[in-house]
Amino acid sequence: MDSKTLLLLIIDDDELIQAVLSRLIQKYGYKYEIAENGLNGIEKVKQETYDLVFLDTVMPKMDGVETLKIIKQIKPELPVVIMSSSAKQTLEEEAKKLNPYRFFLKPFEIKELAEVIEEIAKAKSSTTSK
Repeated sequence: MDSKTLLLLIIDDDELIQAVLSRLIQKYGYKYEIAENGLNGIEKVKQETYDLVFLDTVMPKMDGVETLKIIKQIKPELPVVIMSSSAKQTLEEEAKKLNPYRFFLKPFEIKELAEVIEEIAKAKSSTTSK
């Protein structure tokens, strides 16, 4: 894979969020994969090297907090952006304790997610150009 190409993983059961994120990622010319729940997301993280993960907190089979705990065990250096529509303060606090790369409450600004993608791309290009 080209060192300038990012591979991102979207772990979210909401098809609208999947569509919005996939269009944003495609706009930058990067590649992405989708997992509809935490269990599928963990399997993908085990099998592939991603540059960034977008992770929902409320999903069937396994919630985002539990998913993030396992991702951090498998690949502690992998940046994970938490996206939450949950108004549960405890869920937000739990997720933040796991030190995600960023935390966004839904609805979020597309511009914010674009900035994160740009940061990761810039960081990757600076490490691969050395």
